[in-house]
Amino acid sequence: MGGQVAACALGERVRTVHPGAPCRSADAGSISRRGSFTISLRGVLAASLGFGLACFPQADAYADVTPSILVTTQVPEHMLAYQERTIAEQGDGDWSALGINAGAFKLSPRVSVGQNFTSNAFATAEGTAAAFERVEVDFRAQSQWSRHSLGLGVNRRWDFYVGHKDRNEDNWSLNASGDVDVTSTVQINVDADLNRIVFNTLTSEFTNGEILTSGAIIALSYDHASIGVTRKAGNSRLIVQAERYHLNFLNADRFPETRAIYLDHDLYQISAQGEYSFTPSFSVFSKLNYATTDYGVGGNLNFNAQDSRGGRFILGARANVSGLGRATVAVAYSRRSYDSANLPRISGLSAQARLDVNLSALTSVNAEIGSRISDVQLISTSASRDTYVQAGVDHALLRNFKLGADARLVRQKPLLSGLPSTYSSLNLRGTYLASRRFGVSGRVSYTNRSSSQSGIAGISELSGGITLTYRI
Repeated sequence: MGGQVAACALGERVRTVHPGAPCRSADAGSISRRGSFTISLRGVLAASLGFGLACFPQADAYADVTPSILVTTQVPEHMLAYQERTIAEQGDGDWSALGINAGAFKLSPRVSVGQNFTSNAFATAEGTAAAFERVEVDFRAQSQWSRHSLGLGVNRRWDFYVGHKDRNEDNWSLNASGDVDVTSTVQINVDADLNRIVFNTLTSEFTNGEILTSGAIIALSYDHASIGVTRKAGNSRLIVQAERYHLNFLNADRFPETRAIYLDHDLYQISAQGEYSFTPSFSVFSKLNYATTDYGVGGNLNFNAQDSRGGRFILGARANVSGLGRATVAVAYSRRSYDSANLPRISGLSAQARLDVNLSALTSVNAEIGSRISDVQLISTSASRDTYVQAGVDHALLRNFKLGADARLVRQKPLLSGLPSTYSSLNLRGTYLASRRFGVSGRVSYTNRSSSQSGIAGISELSGGITLTYRI
């Protein structure tokens, strides 16, 4: 369950941080013309690891390796003028960095430094408090061609823990994405990235009344590649995509009990997504994906590391009410089988709903509820039923001074093996842009995971800090 819980924790936070950057949601589809850089799990981890990370736009594909079944549709261009955006989706507006024009490319360098703290650096039941400094350098280059598109990105981040050198992190990402306009309605999309990341799962496996916490800090490298075709016709859009992930866990051998949980593997996926906008205020969507996980030689040691294959079919709709907000609902059916004869086939329905309300031009609130099967994840193949509720608010005191808060409660019931657990979180954040180049951000968060079995101590963490950012 350790790997699966980790994946859930990561997936759960995807929708919290994204839209825009704060980041655009991994479920969000291409809102802009792939000025995005493909960071995939990197963006998810930016939220999970703590604070001060600028968020990275993400491509459509990554929604399929998170639990969410909500798909953010892209309305046709002739309907864009009628769309309303929440505070989180509005971005920096007039305070956006201008970048550097270099021929046909726009260059966007950024550097940030931050002072942070955590009450549980190693994600254990006992908790180890620590302070850490974070230094991050990010560079992006985006083409400005009238047709086609090419984006390149490099990111490097260091965390230096005071008094705990064994917890230091050195993460990096290299990525590239491109679009080729075959015709005015058909586009080929290609993405590739290579990453080295470390993350704190804030999770544990509950076994025989004890908590195994030695695998809480996980380091891995992974590469991802995808190719897809997008076709637009009138009020409809169709996306067909194929992708591959390869995960290489770097420190699993450090703890004998986690060697069987965190195993190198490959994930292959094909998906097809269709959308249709009846009006600027109402659209429907569907998505079908089929994914396989291959652990190769040495896999299939337990339920956490099993070769599997299966798919998910999603149907949903989004409705806007002018001057008020929008609602998105979706239902899905999942079915997955495992190579082991000892594991049952997973199948069942999922349902999810989200409401975004614009109380005023400066305040947006959201609420989300769902019960869904999580079965396709990067970290492991174990499946669970996740029942959750969340709420959030974003408020702009000024156009360049924004505050936000969100809370989440998740009950996770493993479908293959393990005990149910509960995950809760509360996050407070703020960003102030002194100019187009200088910004200050702060964040405080509390997270907790506990078992449903009495007598088992939970794992909690209080973290936060402040970050200064310079960008061009």
